Amino acid sequence: MAIPRTTAASTSGPPRARLLGALDRLSQNHSVIDIGINALLTEAGVAKASLYTHFGSKDELIAAWLDERQGRWFGWLYAHLETHAPSREPAQEIDAAFGFLEAWLDRPDFAGCPFISVQLQIKDPEHPAVRKARAYAERLHEFFRSRLAELGVRSSLATTLLELYLGTIVARQLARGTRPARSARRSASELVRRATRRARRPTTG
Repeated sequence: MAIPRTTAASTSGPPRARLLGALDRLSQNHSVIDIGINALLTEAGVAKASLYTHFGSKDELIAAWLDERQGRWFGWLYAHLETHAPSREPAQEIDAAFGFLEAWLDRPDFAGCPFISVQLQIKDPEHPAVRKARAYAERLHEFFRSRLAELGVRSSLATTLLELYLGTIVARQLARGTRPARSARRSASELVRRATRRARRPTTG
C-alpha cells in the first residue's frame, strides 16, 4: 500500500477545511506555536472571523488538526494491515505495523511526527493539543495491547513496543538519513516471538 502525501494538498473548499490544510502545510517547516494567525489566514485564504467561528482559537485549531491527522494516520495504518497482514494474525499485524512505520519514515516528504512534535513544542500538559497528542499514543498502545492479548502475552510488552515505536520516530527526526525503523521492526518481531513462546510454555508444579 502506497502511503498518501503526508500533508493535505487542497487549498480550496469550506473555510474549516482550508484552515486545517493551511496549518498542515505550514507545520512542515515551522513549529505550530510559531505560526502566526495572519500567516494561517493568508495561507488558507480566509477571513479571521472564519477561524473563530469554526474553532474559537488557534489552540483549538491545533487540537482539531491533530484529531484529523490521527484519523488519517490510523486510516493509513489499517489500510496497510489489510494488505500486509490479511490473515489478521496478531503477530503478523504487529510486524506489519512496524513495516508501516518503516515505509512512513522512509518517505522523502517525511517532516516529523506531529503528535511528538506538538508535545515538545507546547509545555502545558493540559493544552487541548497536548491532550490530542497523548490520545494518539494511547490509541497506538491499545493497538499493541489488544494484539498481544490475543497471543496470551502480558500487557506490559505493549508499553515496550510503544516506546520502541515512538523512539524510532524520534531517532528518525533527529538523525535524518538514518533508517532506524528497519532494526526496530526486527527487534519488535523478536520480542513478540519470545513472549509468545513463553506464554505458550506449559506451567509446571
